[in-house]
Amino acid sequence: SIPITSTLICHDKNPNDTESSTTTTKSSTTTTTTTTATTECVFSLKSKAFRSLLSHLLSSPFMDTSSSTTTAITKSNILLETERVQFLTCTHAMADINLRQITNAFTDVVGIGIWKHMPARYRDLETRKVAAYRRRWGAYISTTTNDSLLNSNLENYIPNIVQFFLTILDQMDNIIMKKNTKQEGEKEEEEYKETVAADYEMKESQNSENDNNDTKPQNKATQNDVLLHPATFRFIHAALQLFIDLLSTTSTRRYLRPYLLSINFTVKCTLSSFHSLFYASNDNLIAHNDQQCSPILKEKARLFVKQINMLRDLETFGVVDLTAAPLSTSQMASMYHERAHTLQKLVHRHHSSVFTDLVHLGVSMVCNPTFLGKHLNNVKDIEVLIDIAHRLRLVDRDRDDVLAMRSSSNDGEQSLRTFLIRVLLYHHSLRPSELQVLSRLPLYPDEKLLWDEHRVPPGNRMLLGNKGNSDNMTALALPKLNLQFLTYGDYLLRSFKLIRLESAYSIRGDIVDAIKRMRPAIRQYYHDDQYDDGENDVDSISKTEFHGWARMALELHRSNRSFRGGRKKKRWDEDCPPVKIVKVSPPKLGEHIPSQVLADVTLNLKDCGDEIQKEWDGIGEFDNLFLVAVDATIMTGEAAPLLRDIIPGFESFGDKLKLNKRIPDEEDSTFPERYGVRAVRGCMVLEVRDCEGTLLSDRTSSFQDE
Repeated sequence: SIPITSTLICHDKNPNDTESSTTTTKSSTTTTTTTTATTECVFSLKSKAFRSLLSHLLSSPFMDTSSSTTTAITKSNILLETERVQFLTCTHAMADINLRQITNAFTDVVGIGIWKHMPARYRDLETRKVAAYRRRWGAYISTTTNDSLLNSNLENYIPNIVQFFLTILDQMDNIIMKKNTKQEGEKEEEEYKETVAADYEMKESQNSENDNNDTKPQNKATQNDVLLHPATFRFIHAALQLFIDLLSTTSTRRYLRPYLLSINFTVKCTLSSFHSLFYASNDNLIAHNDQQCSPILKEKARLFVKQINMLRDLETFGVVDLTAAPLSTSQMASMYHERAHTLQKLVHRHHSSVFTDLVHLGVSMVCNPTFLGKHLNNVKDIEVLIDIAHRLRLVDRDRDDVLAMRSSSNDGEQSLRTFLIRVLLYHHSLRPSELQVLSRLPLYPDEKLLWDEHRVPPGNRMLLGNKGNSDNMTALALPKLNLQFLTYGDYLLRSFKLIRLESAYSIRGDIVDAIKRMRPAIRQYYHDDQYDDGENDVDSISKTEFHGWARMALELHRSNRSFRGGRKKKRWDEDCPPVKIVKVSPPKLGEHIPSQVLADVTLNLKDCGDEIQKEWDGIGEFDNLFLVAVDATIMTGEAAPLLRDIIPGFESFGDKLKLNKRIPDEEDSTFPERYGVRAVRGCMVLEVRDCEGTLLSDRTSSFQDE
């Protein structure tokens, strides 16, 4: 399809037109008008051609959302839909450049036609609130009475892909987490044997020559293999990346965002077992034919959680979908306060005896997720929650998904109860603004950010996903600098996040280089008074030592004397630790983190050369340093993984890469485990004193006054 697409985009002039334009020099106005009309005609024809091409690529839907019957999930279906999703992602990137041929065709994919699959009660609520939506929906209904196949393929694809996505998550819930008791495990094993026997009899009765391997009834083991295959996770990440890109542009989010909110897409994703897998311990994970499967699943879930957080941030971003007008913090608060007031009036009218305290509280308290969740969890009757969510048009009690959740045998009532509470909290809880989130971020990157390959990826994209995973990631949980943004604040926010991650990437390289040069090692020794005749067991003591040296890295030793105090009071602390916390200031009004943390760091330059001492003596006020805690007792000491174990199809590269070449330590996400890095903290120098306690920095600084 690439040559066809490139041919459709090109609109070169006809060579005959150039000859005619050079001969007609008198009638310049007429020539310009003719050329413009010809160009518009070419654009129109090629826009229709690309639209038909896009409809052909998205044809033959794998699942019809209007019917209750669904096809079996096979590996071929997943691979096909992954390619389609990636094609749409590339098409959206081209549409972002304002190519008219692609933009006109792509607007039908995310146009108002997807509202056909929206719940009718929620769609009626949206059209009542916004007059522009009401006019456009009425115009769409009046003009699409005889819907063509071309329009149907484009408008139905996003709802189909969403339904297919949620179906995969629902089927993965039963195979990711173990059962809590052995009795349930035994029952499951018996059911599995019965299912396998029934499927075997069914297969024997069918003609094997006329059946395709993908259309055969799959037993439970085969279905588990498909759902836990790397292709399935690749589809999940690619689909979420597509939704994130569509919500990041004003022209594609105005109809997609209400549709995702109407089906509670984000809430269903957060309630899935794949989402909770990231927060679960490794003991609760299954060993799917491999002991390393559990870490791989958890690493896949890490990217899934980060993508869901990005999707939730875009759904609640402060911008008007229809007009792209930015909303301030006070306007967002007023919108959520209005929702809370509507909830209070509904509860007071229909369930005043259940919510006696919620009715008379302020809207700011109702918008607090902790407070509102406490009141909702105290409701014992699930019919009350169903009635509230139904009257608010957040959930339709007659929809198939709600009925299926309630009629499920495994804790159906509890699952539905959790779902309703999460939906009510998602639509009524006021989330902190972007400014508040940024104010809580640390000034310096820590060890979690530095070696998070999904936020600070390696320089080589092929090395992504090297924590025991041979299948490379196809998506990153990073913002994109497109040509279009939601607001000016959105542009500044994305730029800040990318610059922060870029600086973290360079800091990680410097820290890795210093740790490698220091060569940490473990030393075991015994106290002299512990040696006996050899009959008693003696416990060994382990200690971390450094057998190397680095020019700009020093080991912090415990000093015998350390100066403490200001200008008025001076004292010496005997046997002072190398890092000592002096003061932790309380948080400022409206904040939740300490306003300042002061510590004394003692450096011993006795064993350094003259040149190195001069460089360390040059460190002054407001310089930045990093404190790295290395514990050799937890380091594995293994070498970096081989490239052939990370890059799929490594042998096809030939002589470009050596077969035994290893991943650079700067790009290896397993470096903290290999070298025992426990913590990384940044600091800024406020004052410098010598061994006698003499102040060497500026005496007129603000820190001295404090």
